Amino acid sequence: MAELKELGDFVKDNDMRVTFHPDHFAIINTPDKEVLKKSLLDLVHHAKLFNAMGLDYKSKLVIHVGGGYKDKTASLERFIENWAKVPKGLQYRIALENDDKIYTATEVLYLCQKLQLPMVLDIHHYRCNHGENESLEEILPEFLDTWRKTGLNPKIHVSSPRSKNDMLSHHDYVNPGDLYPFLKLVKEYNVDLDVMVEAKQKDKAMFKPS
Repeated sequence: MAELKELGDFVKDNDMRVTFHPDHFAIINTPDKEVLKKSLLDLVHHAKLFNAMGLDYKSKLVIHVGGGYKDKTASLERFIENWAKVPKGLQYRIALENDDKIYTATEVLYLCQKLQLPMVLDIHHYRCNHGENESLEEILPEFLDTWRKTGLNPKIHVSSPRSKNDMLSHHDYVNPGDLYPFLKLVKEYNVDLDVMVEAKQKDKAMFKPS
């Protein structure tokens, strides 16, 4: 516990923003009651780590919506139903992210707006998985608005595909061309963003483009 408090003090002293991305087995929209129970236990465990570090609700647990279960519409509604089973203290910790295979940014926005949750926009995932009539221009203002009452900068995830034949995997570095068009779009909103670089070479990717 002392070590965790020391880490938390370092985070606060250096004005850092930290998040956890719990395992993909933590699924809130599951139809299985036992899986939901285990998922909530896992999320509570992560939240307790933040509590032990002395970090408030601004430190988020970023999760995906979950499975499609052959009916995405029903599965989105089941997320809302199961949300009532999520402890209040845990609810304040959670942010939702669009994924690269199942739930698009628009679908995640639907949940965030219904449940008053902040949304993490993953640009790479949007590129891999978006609706036929879905556009970043239309998503942007609504995405930004999900953070309006949190006291935090909106957060995005940035990465590049490993190759044209492997679009889902992350590259060692980030191609500036994968980020620049988004920055041009968001510039008109005059808002600060927090950017998480998801690249295999970690911090090195900040200084060397792909």
